[in-house]
Amino acid sequence: MKTWLKYIVIEWLSQRQTSMPDLSFSVGNFTVTPFLTGLAAAGFLSSFFIWRSLKEDVREDEIFNLTILIFVFAVVASRLIFVLANLPTFGISLTSWLVLNHEANFSLEGAFAGAFLAAFARARKIKINSWEIMDSLVLPLLVSIFIGGIGFFLSSGLLIDLYYPVLGIIGLFSFPFIKNRYRSFVWYKSGKTGFLFSFYSLMLSFFFLILAFLKNHGLYSKCLLGVLGLLSLVILYHRSERKIKEDLKFIKLNKSV
Repeated sequence: MKTWLKYIVIEWLSQRQTSMPDLSFSVGNFTVTPFLTGLAAAGFLSSFFIWRSLKEDVREDEIFNLTILIFVFAVVASRLIFVLANLPTFGISLTSWLVLNHEANFSLEGAFAGAFLAAFARARKIKINSWEIMDSLVLPLLVSIFIGGIGFFLSSGLLIDLYYPVLGIIGLFSFPFIKNRYRSFVWYKSGKTGFLFSFYSLMLSFFFLILAFLKNHGLYSKCLLGVLGLLSLVILYHRSERKIKEDLKFIKLNKSV
C-alpha cells in the first residue's frame, strides 16, 4: 500500500504543472526560454563569484582564461554525454548533435564533471593549488543550481523541478557554516583544502541521484551520478588523511566492547 502511494505521489509531482504564463520570447527566429535566461544569469553571476574567490591569489587574466575554459568544457561535456547517452535518438549526425531546443538537451552530470576537470587541469598547468581552485568553484556551482533551477522550473512548470532551486538554497545557506567550520571537524583530521569540493560533490551527487530515480531518468544518468558520488567520497576520505587500517581497527574495537 505504501509503495503504491509513494508511486502515485511521485507520478503526480512529475506530471503536475503549475498555472503560470509563458515567459518565453522570440528574437527573430530564436526563442529565448526562462531556462535559457536562467542559464545566462547563472553564468554571469558564477563568473563574478569565481573572480571574487580567486582575485587575491590569481592574476585577473588567468581568472578570465580559467572561467572561459570552465564554461566551454562544461557545455561541451554536458552536451556530449547527453548525446552519447541518447545516441539511438540522435544518430551519427553532427547537425542533430548541435540542434537544441533549450529543454532537456544537456547532462547536468556532464556539465559538473567537465567544469571541475577543466579547472583541475588548468590549475595544475599554471601551478596553482588545485584543491583551492576546486573549493573556490563550489559557491558558483551552488549559485548556478539555484538560478538555473528557477529558470528550468519556469520553463517546465512541473512542481518536481522546484527540487533544483530548493537544493541550491540548501547549499547556499549551508555553505558559510561549512566553509568556516570544516577544519574543526574531528573526523576531518587534516583540515586541508579540497573539503568543500568533495563534500558538496558528494552531497549534490546523492540528492541528484534521488531526483534521477524520482524523474525516472535513464540508467546512464543514475550510474554517472553514482560514480561521481563514490569518487567524491574517495577524495573526501583521501584529503582527510585518515588511515583505513586505523579506522577498521577502531570499528572492530567498538564492536568488541
